[in-house]
Amino acid sequence: MYVCMHACMHASLFESYLSGRKQRVILNGFSSDYANIESGVPQGSVLGPLLFLIYINDLELNIKSNVKFFADDTMLFSVVKDPAISADDLNHDLDVIHQWAFQWKMKFNPDPTKQAAEILFSCKRSTVDHPQIYFNTSAVTRVQEHKHLGLILEPSLSFINHVNDKIMKAKKNVGIIKHLNAFLPLKTLNLMYKALVRSHLEYCDVIYHIPHVFNVMPSGYLREKLPPCRRGLVLLPYIF
Repeated sequence: MYVCMHACMHASLFESYLSGRKQRVILNGFSSDYANIESGVPQGSVLGPLLFLIYINDLELNIKSNVKFFADDTMLFSVVKDPAISADDLNHDLDVIHQWAFQWKMKFNPDPTKQAAEILFSCKRSTVDHPQIYFNTSAVTRVQEHKHLGLILEPSLSFINHVNDKIMKAKKNVGIIKHLNAFLPLKTLNLMYKALVRSHLEYCDVIYHIPHVFNVMPSGYLREKLPPCRRGLVLLPYIF
């Protein structure tokens, strides 16, 4: 009885949270009439991500390949021993996902720049023919570079493009800090460095521990790429 009452309380809580919501548009002092919100959850809410995860919880059912979720990003991957078998499994999984989306009225991102993409990882020098895979009756584009959760992936897994991208972003922000160097106290400069420079260099820093990634960068690579600041502000806490 207690468990039933407890579950009913949670259900009524979510019902109260999601139902009866309205929205309107205000532009230049003029506002539209309120319209009922019949789907979705309030943006920026604490419960929103939790409710979304509950909603897609069964998406991985009947998936043959490996699948990883991070919020609304989904990645399918397969260790290829036979290209034909892996392609069949991936095509099956993409069809399962398409059917799931149709059943639960979920639309995938319509942005042309955020469509499904395929990338093949291999250290083999010889080229292996991999069959085409399809999603929603359209061929999945095979790419030579793909950014996933901020990490730039490439077929060789050298990560040099990711490293260069982070260095360029950090270098740009170092230039901003240098121009403000004479006007701001050291404490503020250090805070700016940690937020605008170090955050880029430390993003997914586990790749720096992979021997072939470390070996492609000569000693002092990052220190040579990034200009130093004066007044005792130490920009790089690491030696590469």
